[in-house]
Amino acid sequence: MTSRAEGWLAPALTLVIVLVGLRIVALWFAKADLFVDEAQYWFWGQSLDFGYYSKPPLIAWVIRGMTDLVGSDAPFWVRLPAPILHGVTALLLGALAARIAGRTVAVWTVATYLTLPIVAVGSFLISTDTVMAPFLVGALLAYLRVLRGGGAGWAVLSGALFGLAMMGKYAGVYGLLGVALAAVFLKAARPGWVNGALVLLFALVFLGPNIWWNFANDLTTVEHTLDNVSWVREADPVSWNVLGLLGFLAGQLLVFGPILLPAFIWACIRQGGWEGRWLAFLSLPVLLVVSGQALLAEAYGNWAFVAYLGGTILAVWFLLDRGAVLLGLSVAFNALVSTFIAIAPIVPDSLRWGDGDSLMARYMGRDEVSLAILDLAEQEGLDVIVASNRDILADLFYTARDSEVTIYAESDGGRPDHFYEQTRAEPDDLGRHIRIVSRDPNCGVQIADLSPDEGAYAGDSILAYWVEGPCLP
Repeated sequence: MTSRAEGWLAPALTLVIVLVGLRIVALWFAKADLFVDEAQYWFWGQSLDFGYYSKPPLIAWVIRGMTDLVGSDAPFWVRLPAPILHGVTALLLGALAARIAGRTVAVWTVATYLTLPIVAVGSFLISTDTVMAPFLVGALLAYLRVLRGGGAGWAVLSGALFGLAMMGKYAGVYGLLGVALAAVFLKAARPGWVNGALVLLFALVFLGPNIWWNFANDLTTVEHTLDNVSWVREADPVSWNVLGLLGFLAGQLLVFGPILLPAFIWACIRQGGWEGRWLAFLSLPVLLVVSGQALLAEAYGNWAFVAYLGGTILAVWFLLDRGAVLLGLSVAFNALVSTFIAIAPIVPDSLRWGDGDSLMARYMGRDEVSLAILDLAEQEGLDVIVASNRDILADLFYTARDSEVTIYAESDGGRPDHFYEQTRAEPDDLGRHIRIVSRDPNCGVQIADLSPDEGAYAGDSILAYWVEGPCLP
């Protein structure tokens, strides 16, 4: 390590300990229910496997490991890995920045990453992006060592970490594609045929169990991914969703920051030196690809998250070269937004749109509906529940984790629409049960209307029916 890269770790580690510690404290006092995806990831972890319906398996393993370690499935423990993993990612990004641009850029990179709004959200809600990130940045760090003359061991490590990143989320493949693209255009970014082959080989080795699982399960996760990229399956000509693209880009100003995003894009265009251009090849194509998806169909705000790993270093480097004032303003603004994101789950009922719903409505009231369903089943003397809504199923399985109730997903016998229908579809010989639906199922007798006035299901119709025997949707 050169002298300009030394001395960054102590201030960076201090930042990580303080900010991650504060986020853990906020998480402890949070009142928000597990979101539907979080409850699903927890449920996956109850049956460890090499793959699941919509995602690779690493997030389920992480949640299962944490909850088994502490002996509790409470929401705090399900989410605890999230802020810790982002802290690790921040330090790895700092190490990468130090080796490319020096100590000052490294420390500012750590501060900038930790205050990104998307990281603040990802430190409260555990997601596949969060689990993928440290492995992907670690892979890039090892790969940079390869480019600077490191031996085959670094190539093996880089490939293994790329594979683990993809076991967290398939978006980890952007890292492999980015280094390959850079190798085409930048001579200094070419690892050599042997090292390049080792990186690819070990990435496939570590992703291999999930590849095998997909082939053994009718390519379930691949099929779901194609469903998300909906224009791939469309037989009709593609229609241009210009408003969707503009909405996606506007969202990126929020998730990355109104100062950082233009600085990142301009840095990709103007960056000198092969390391800067290398980071640009790792970052900008991701934003362009996801923007294209937004134009062709739709894209969620977090789908471009990988762009902001290398993109954070680029933006910080670019702004520091032009004075630290804008960068300081960016960190201060993002820190305010991130503080609000951390506090909101603690006081959800105090944050409302005028006299309307809480700003945290989509994270509230899920367990109340599940408890009402379970209480109804007990009153009716039935221990079998069938539900048609994925969100309700996700929380119902979580909330009923210590009960003796058997829960099934409504199924029409076709290709499963979600994990619960894939693994917990109602049997053909179903007897007496309670069916939770949004409309009259044309069988049984309605016994309750559980539609809430507030929370995640406000405005939804949640009807409970007493049913004898099978009931076709």
